[in-house]
Amino acid sequence: MKKQLTVILFTTCVLSLALTLLAIFVILSNRPVSASMQRCDMSGIFYGVGIFTVLGMSVASTTMYFNLFQSIKVNVLYSLLSFLLLPLLVAITLIITIGDFKYSWREDMALVLPFLAIQFIQFVRFRQKTQQIQS
Repeated sequence: MKKQLTVILFTTCVLSLALTLLAIFVILSNRPVSASMQRCDMSGIFYGVGIFTVLGMSVASTTMYFNLFQSIKVNVLYSLLSFLLLPLLVAITLIITIGDFKYSWREDMALVLPFLAIQFIQFVRFRQKTQQIQS
């Protein structure tokens, strides 16, 4: 069970990192180029924010190891909360915090949505495997 949860955590981190960086690349490549953007020394900072976001949400996802306890593993709500509660709180906090930098809603979603979507898919797969084992 520990190995399965570790694989879930690792694959979620790697896949969401790739998707987040791809989404950031697409968003930044579609922006009109202005003279102020060409002279900016911090043009790649959004990539760093994306990497930091994914790594922070991955660390927050370690609460999924609470599923090692039988009482949490059998309850769907507790299991869902162990997978998604802290990463969702980190995502909300991050969106509120970086709102001062005037990022658009599309850029905020590029930071957090890939991780949360992959984490939810991993949760559904985990619950299906848990149901098969219990049957």
